[in-house]
Amino acid sequence: VYTDKTLNFLPIMIIDLCSALLHKLNKNLEQLNNGQPIPTHLYSALHQQICRINTFNEDLLMARIDKIYKSLNSSVIVPPALVKLYHDDKHVGNDAPAGTLVGLIGQNIVKPLVEDVELHVNYECTCDVSEIPAELRVFDENMTWIDETNKESFLESLKVCKHVLMHAYLHTYRTYQPFTCIFLVKTHHGTYLIDTLKHKRMVARLSYECTYYKYMNGRTLHALKEEFKVVPCCCSLVKTRECYFVDFRIRPIHDDLLRLEVTHEKDAEASSEGVQQVVERMSAQNNVTGRERKVLEDILKLRDFVAKSNNESVNYVLTERQLCLILENMPKTKMQFKNVLPRCSPILRAHIEDILFILNESVEDSTRSYKEADDGGSSTVEHKNVTESKSRNGNSGHPQKDNQNEQRLNDRLKQIDIKSRSVNHLDIDSSIAKVRYNTFDYDENVVEKVKNKFRRRKK
Repeated sequence: VYTDKTLNFLPIMIIDLCSALLHKLNKNLEQLNNGQPIPTHLYSALHQQICRINTFNEDLLMARIDKIYKSLNSSVIVPPALVKLYHDDKHVGNDAPAGTLVGLIGQNIVKPLVEDVELHVNYECTCDVSEIPAELRVFDENMTWIDETNKESFLESLKVCKHVLMHAYLHTYRTYQPFTCIFLVKTHHGTYLIDTLKHKRMVARLSYECTYYKYMNGRTLHALKEEFKVVPCCCSLVKTRECYFVDFRIRPIHDDLLRLEVTHEKDAEASSEGVQQVVERMSAQNNVTGRERKVLEDILKLRDFVAKSNNESVNYVLTERQLCLILENMPKTKMQFKNVLPRCSPILRAHIEDILFILNESVEDSTRSYKEADDGGSSTVEHKNVTESKSRNGNSGHPQKDNQNEQRLNDRLKQIDIKSRSVNHLDIDSSIAKVRYNTFDYDENVVEKVKNKFRRRKK
């Protein structure tokens, strides 16, 4: 029976037993090294224990290999944890009525592989469009997902419809070119949601059907034009606050962002903003002039190039706040850069040297210009004729240096070799946020080869 006093001394007892065991092992090793035979009764029990442990580890490892290979062959469905977002009573004045469904959030967030679909049809339409009916302007909460079970009945119901409201929901955070993720179709029968990543050809079929009037806003029309290279006939639609529905499979959005008064026209204008427009806007906001403006322009060009090469958004690569910190501190080494931005995206971390190259080039140009200004006296008089002849020919020093810097930046961008990080092994299931992993078939020969590498050689 263990008492409280015995339990207090139990750790000390274990340490003493371990020390005695090590002492005996050292004695046995010393006798073994001296070449003297060791009595069997000294190590037989220890040898049996070691064999049991080795056998247990090997069996556990073999079972683990079997489990891994069998799981690769089977279709593993990751069950999603969905959270529905509704408007509450606190924001009734500015938002939709309380209880309105505004979005779904899934914990399994993936970046899907978007299928490229080309339509080989001669699309010509001269349909007249009319105004949208009042019942199609407000979404109800009873939305139905289209899958293999109800796809045919949904297509049959559209044959008797006269007015159809369509809307494309795009993702722009982790992609350079926005892509359609959910396509909403509303008729007088109800509201339907189509997973565009799963049924992209169905979306194309619905968009170019002329048996009913189609109503969509400008951004939806632009998305269909970019993905299918055809402009369907439709009637323009003004988006209302009650129409918000967001797919959160790629990026969860904070609840406060759902209440921002941002129209699709402003969002489309911001997404298509070029490098020069960003330079003008950031220069005016942060009072950036002179050398810093040139650095700002070069880094924005680099950001745009890297984002496009990796199919990522520019804000994921480098935010404007991070760019302002870089311009304020002007780091010269990797250590200084990490002190300025201790946390940054993996893509930006891989291109720290490229940003430092731009910053150091600007410092060298400024130092060179200061030296030329200090050498004003006699050197200016001696080279006066040379300078005048260059100015007559239009080849002054500063434009030539700008061209050289531009050429250096272009050469630097050409040297960047970025490997695309595709996710071809991921397929999106028909249900939201479910992922199916398909890798390779379960082969017994491959498993045995892997096991042989880990098996212990038994003497």
